[in-house]
Amino acid sequence: MATGSPGVEVLVPAQAAGVAGAVVEYLSLRPEGVPPAPAGLQMGERAFQLTLADAATGRAVARLVAPLVLSYRPTAAELARAGDDLGRIKVASWNERSWGALACGASGGALTCSLPHLSLFAVLVVPREVGVQDWEVPGGWFFKEANGFNGAGEAGFALTDDEQAGFWSEFQRLGGVARAGYPVSGRFLHRGFLTQVFQKLALQWRPEEGRAVPVNVFDDLNRQGADGWLEAFRQVPRAADTSGDAGLDWEAVVARHVGLLDPYPALREYYLSDPDWLETYGLPLAVEQYGPVVGVRLQRATLQLWTVDVPWAQAGTVVVGNGGDLAKEAGLWPPEAVTPGT
Repeated sequence: MATGSPGVEVLVPAQAAGVAGAVVEYLSLRPEGVPPAPAGLQMGERAFQLTLADAATGRAVARLVAPLVLSYRPTAAELARAGDDLGRIKVASWNERSWGALACGASGGALTCSLPHLSLFAVLVVPREVGVQDWEVPGGWFFKEANGFNGAGEAGFALTDDEQAGFWSEFQRLGGVARAGYPVSGRFLHRGFLTQVFQKLALQWRPEEGRAVPVNVFDDLNRQGADGWLEAFRQVPRAADTSGDAGLDWEAVVARHVGLLDPYPALREYYLSDPDWLETYGLPLAVEQYGPVVGVRLQRATLQLWTVDVPWAQAGTVVVGNGGDLAKEAGLWPPEAVTPGT
């Protein structure tokens, strides 16, 4: 739907609306009337409030099952401030204490962004030069690389060891940035456990074991009801029926699920090449081909096998999807947890 403001449109996927549909309300605000841009960033020309109501009842939708899609076309002045670089223009949401950038892609002169929560929004412009993006802090390290603002500004996420949890040590033990990606959240409670999210996975601290274990992110997204959005927008297969596991012992259950990869030897080889494949990825749940890519849904991650050459991968390449980022887009993590701090 068009919002009434030039350059701003919102798509409500069927997965996010009731049977009768939904109505988006858009309220334009003056940028000087909203909280200021984070240090090192510049405010753009637009700020606005979005709300969603069920078309049948008129009641506000408090929680989205699947994210909305925002299309934003920057103004000429915003493009000028960004040096005509769309990658330097960010749409951000206000999350109680600070601005957090939405996940957006740039194409055709516009940004297409996922809206996992409805809030106050503003356009921000990030500088061309960002300087040092990570450094040592007491007990660990501070990272700005995945702060949503191209590493600009002062905000990011600390990854530390303390009396509560040893996330910094566990992050390194599990392969660091190469295996987990950069942190995209601070610490928070998820399903009763202290949790921290990274681009590729999420870790939960298990005090009784004295270690962190990966979260079954895609099981949690299934419970949330996000499977339709994952398949339609991110080429992640819906979770398959697991009733065939009934009555089988654990070894047979594992063999049955790993067998889903048999038609694609490259995927099977990649999956099993990890010495801790079951802990790292969880069980395979579904495999589906979407044009040039074969998508695998696992409990804790996704895999993609590219069958043709693309700019970012050669045919036959297997890559690990950013499961933590996908769950962030879908709204699985609390907004305040994924908003960078200082």
